Amino acid sequence: EMAAVFALGLGITLVPNYLHDFQGVSDGAIGFFGSLSAVGSIVLGLLVHRVPALRQPVRAVVLALGAAALALLLVLGGQSLPVFVAAYVLIGGFFATWTLFETALSGVTPAAYRARTYALAELMSGAGISLAPFIAGVLYERDPRAPVLAGLLCILAVAATMVVMQRRDALPAGYVAETG
Repeated sequence: EMAAVFALGLGITLVPNYLHDFQGVSDGAIGFFGSLSAVGSIVLGLLVHRVPALRQPVRAVVLALGAAALALLLVLGGQSLPVFVAAYVLIGGFFATWTLFETALSGVTPAAYRARTYALAELMSGAGISLAPFIAGVLYERDPRAPVLAGLLCILAVAATMVVMQRRDALPAGYVAETG
């Protein structure tokens, strides 16, 4: 959870600065875009609730990470307001991820340990989201695209790791992969 929240924070924290400083987007438009991320979070939540395949928490988290990754790609490649609008709707995945991780934790944590597990998860996520802006700032000074690109790469790494771990955990007991 900490890695995902850190990656998301790294990529998204300075997107408004990047859009303003290098894409010429007005402060008012950026403020409007920010409210659109709430719409994206709501839509993602409804998808997770209504699509049975997404009710599995790891799939939902990977979907949210994928939405945020696509948003960062749009920010990096975008040249028009409609593209940035789409990016901000997808950034809603960032806001949904934290909650979806809590759901995923409940499925793998015995009831007796949930309070401590949630507390530790919140602490670690808080550390990730607190550290990310400092690193994003250092990267932004070198190249304004750098924190967005670094966040994108980290998000993809976290999502890939989650998919691999889920597949590994889904293998039947005693399964041995054939080689050669």
